[in-house]
Amino acid sequence: MGFYDKFIKEGVKGYSLRGGAFAKWRYPLNKVLYRKRQAAGPEPERPRSIWSNWNYDSEIFAFSNRLNENFKESLLRQAFVDPSYSISEKAKLQDIGIEFDVAQNNTSLAKEGESICKNYIRALLNFWYPKLPNQGVEAVVDFLTKTDSLAYISKNIGIKDLVKTEEFPISDETLKSTLYAVIGALKQSDNVVRAHLFINDFIVTQLVGQDINEIWKIENPMGLLCEEFKKSERKVLPKSRLIWSTGATTPTSAFVVGLYLDKEFLSKGSGETVEIAEEMAARDALRRLYGTGEETAPIPYGEKARKFSQIINSLYEKFQTSSKIRQ
Repeated sequence: MGFYDKFIKEGVKGYSLRGGAFAKWRYPLNKVLYRKRQAAGPEPERPRSIWSNWNYDSEIFAFSNRLNENFKESLLRQAFVDPSYSISEKAKLQDIGIEFDVAQNNTSLAKEGESICKNYIRALLNFWYPKLPNQGVEAVVDFLTKTDSLAYISKNIGIKDLVKTEEFPISDETLKSTLYAVIGALKQSDNVVRAHLFINDFIVTQLVGQDINEIWKIENPMGLLCEEFKKSERKVLPKSRLIWSTGATTPTSAFVVGLYLDKEFLSKGSGETVEIAEEMAARDALRRLYGTGEETAPIPYGEKARKFSQIINSLYEKFQTSSKIRQ
């Protein structure tokens, strides 16, 4: 055992370490401390509530004010109670003869919040992209409500530290359902419009920098384009024509294919083969048809979204009614 190892473990009688930042003992001592830190392994993840300065009541108050929302405290507290926690508490209290209502958890709030969230996104997309078909809308809804995405949002607005659950580390699925429960609690505490704005600010903003045409994975764009024109009044199918090509027999070949509808130009696309160029032309035609091209203004956020809230809310009510009928 070296001197510094012994000094850290037992101390040395009559000896103290003194000196400034460049004292000769500082480097070897830090080296020993570093080796011990490495041997001990990474710090285990621990819940924030184990620290002495944790105050749950203060954290609940701070959460509400940090988001600038008017939550009813009882509903907000309920939104953070996972079913696993309520079941565990019931078992503990029954042992000492105390009744506990296991239904006091966030299940109903989460269900309501999920419905509000998905139907608001559908309403927003139908308002901003009225020609986008249901498959495209649902693809964007699924993208925005992915478990890992909603769990990431939950962690960053402070939900992770407030959830009451028996599992630790907390799973992404629990964080997702708790975020939905917070949305449900906000709707019941204030109104549905405030819940919509919350969704717009924290969830819909994931679309910033994203291309909706990339989110919706169309496997057969030419087939989909033909289906769209079959449904139209003209009932004429688009035809592809080779516009330009170069180096057809070389590794660096390039082709440009145009799509025409009864001699009317629709779109064009390029690629290293005729098939790829035709597919790109079909994708370009679909973007023009659905109004999701690069020239289209992005989905409204923040103050701009608030200006359209009345129109979007009327569309939301329609989706909410249809979802209740399906249930």
